[in-house]
Amino acid sequence: MTASKVLVVYYSRTGATRRLAEALAKALQADIEPIIDRKNRSGIFGYLRSVAESLQKRGAAVEPMKTDPRSYDLVVIGTPVWAWSVSSPVRSYLAGNRGRLPDVAFFCTMGSRGGERAFEEMQAIAGKAPRAGCAVTAREAASEAYGTHIAQFMEQLKTLTS
Repeated sequence: MTASKVLVVYYSRTGATRRLAEALAKALQADIEPIIDRKNRSGIFGYLRSVAESLQKRGAAVEPMKTDPRSYDLVVIGTPVWAWSVSSPVRSYLAGNRGRLPDVAFFCTMGSRGGERAFEEMQAIAGKAPRAGCAVTAREAASEAYGTHIAQFMEQLKTLTS
């Protein structure tokens, strides 16, 4: 993947998805940019707002991105899983860039499950099937015990580019 121009885009409420995004960007030698939510999601009220938006399949107001996804060969998009769904900031990013995304790959952090459903939603919103997927539990992300997941993700991408 080093010959391709890769961008890692992610949203992280608690830092788990950010840690995974940084590890993936390093492994892929990629540029990285966070999706910045305009709402404060800290504390219990932020958590409840996040769950409610996911259950309602609503997007969130996000800051404009600095990078144009059309400038890349692959955009790797990461989300925390909220109520077995894609997070509302990532939902907004995908909807806002539908038709502008090159090849995509997805990653997520989750309590224990919900990654496959979140990936299905991401695919539907983006209008593109991912080239690869990487789902990691929040516990694995917190302890940085995701090396095997990253290796499998990289192998999926390598297989698809051969």
